[in-house]
Amino acid sequence: MNLNRQNRYAFADGLRALAALWVVLYHLNEGQHVAQLTKFLGTFFTSLVFEHGNLGVPIFFVLSGFVMAITTESKKMGIKQSAQFMLRRLARLSPPYYIAMLLSLVVIGLKVKHGEPDAYWPSWSVILAHMVYLQGFLQYQQINVVFWTLCYEMQFYFVFSIFIYFISQRLPGSLAHWFMIFLMTIPALLWLVFVPHDAPVHSFVHNHLIFIYYWYAFCAGTLVGWCSNRGQLFQFYLIAFYGCLIVIGAVEYNLFAITAGLTSFIMHMAMKYKKMNSWLNYTPLQLLGLVSYSLYLIHNNITGAYGRIFRAFFGHSTSSDFMFMLSSVIVCFIAAYIMYTLVEKPSIKMSQKIKY
Repeated sequence: MNLNRQNRYAFADGLRALAALWVVLYHLNEGQHVAQLTKFLGTFFTSLVFEHGNLGVPIFFVLSGFVMAITTESKKMGIKQSAQFMLRRLARLSPPYYIAMLLSLVVIGLKVKHGEPDAYWPSWSVILAHMVYLQGFLQYQQINVVFWTLCYEMQFYFVFSIFIYFISQRLPGSLAHWFMIFLMTIPALLWLVFVPHDAPVHSFVHNHLIFIYYWYAFCAGTLVGWCSNRGQLFQFYLIAFYGCLIVIGAVEYNLFAITAGLTSFIMHMAMKYKKMNSWLNYTPLQLLGLVSYSLYLIHNNITGAYGRIFRAFFGHSTSSDFMFMLSSVIVCFIAAYIMYTLVEKPSIKMSQKIKY
């Protein structure tokens, strides 16, 4: 595979690779594919390697904010440009997502055909809701358990496209500029601090997958992305923001907030000390980071199908679980590479034709 490093940061791709791998390991454990191995490893390593793999999601959210900030930095974003920004994100992400949806529907169809008790064919309303990323808001069951994050991502991009229009119209460093940055980011912290978990609004936002629930992670990434061309005051605000995430997360035992804060801190240090193209710059990680979106979308179906074949020959034991873990990661990577080549890479080229 040819690694084109133009307009990419090696450290960001490395983090993306680790986050994707962590999510894959999380779902291996959730699917009971490595039950004997986790018993052998014990509580600490099982918790670290497998059970907390869902913390790859806030890393993805921070990286999304970072990339969006970098790609729109120093651009005058009018209404037309903001609309084209959103259209470009849809063109970039939707084709692989739709192919992953199709794969998931094939898997569901096979399960229904073979009479698996927990399998059912989704209605057309459910499928259509997925196509416009509204399945979470409408409280439909996800066709694939990983698709819920795309509901948040699309809302992040939409809200960001509105804010970036107003922010780009203001002179950097002016009161109006700062006001718009505060207006975008402060509500994310207020939500974490002042909305109790048992409040009706908290339940509504959580159950309907509304963006404000994880907005803090995306905002943390945008602030890091903007920090290189801002003054000392902005650096202090960035540090205060991710510092608050870490402290609030520690007090509330909110591991998502802690992970978002720590990811932002590490990326800030990489930006500050000019290590974005040296840290995690290892070819295997860069390859995995390149196909991480495809890997994220299809790994659950791939590991499920591969697991049925593998277990027919090797059964369940600590050693076979370890073999399955390693081989399933390889199989998922191969499948993700194929999807990246045939679907994702063309969608990237198509999206790049949309200028803003």
